[in-house]
Formats: sequence, C-alpha cells, structure tokens
Amino acid sequence: MQALIATQLQDDLEYTEAAQLARANQQKCTHQSVQKGGVMYASQARAMVQQQDENNTEKRILQVECQLERLHKSQVAEKK
Repeated sequence: MQALIATQLQDDLEYTEAAQLARANQQKCTHQSVQKGGVMYASQARAMVQQQDENNTEKRILQVECQLERLHKSQVAEKK
C-alpha cells in the first residue's frame, strides 16, 4: 500500500514539475524585448498599434477639415 502511495506521489511531483516548466516557458515566449529595453506583452503592443491608428485617423481628419476650410475661404474670396 505504501509503495502505491509513494509511486502516486512521485508521479504527481513529476507532473507538477513538468507543468511548472511548461508555464515558465510559455511566459517567457509571451514577452518580447523591445529596442528601447524592457519587456512588452503582445496585448500591450496591440493596444499601442490601435492607439497609433486612432491618432493617425484623428490627424488625417484634421488635415481634411483644414483643406475644406481653405477651399471654402477661397470660394468665398472668389465670389467677392
């Protein structure tokens, strides 16, 4: 009976150690070193890209609005 329990405990310990090693490897792979140093998660990188896209969209909208305003001013000036 004790031999069976010892074998079961040995198997459980090996399974736990294997799970810990797999988890450590998985965490290591989800980090990426960036050029400026440090570690970045993939979710952080995706959020940065999304924010950059939003900023670029806002910038483009402002450019188009300025162009429309200039066009409107030039049309008003031509009518005078």
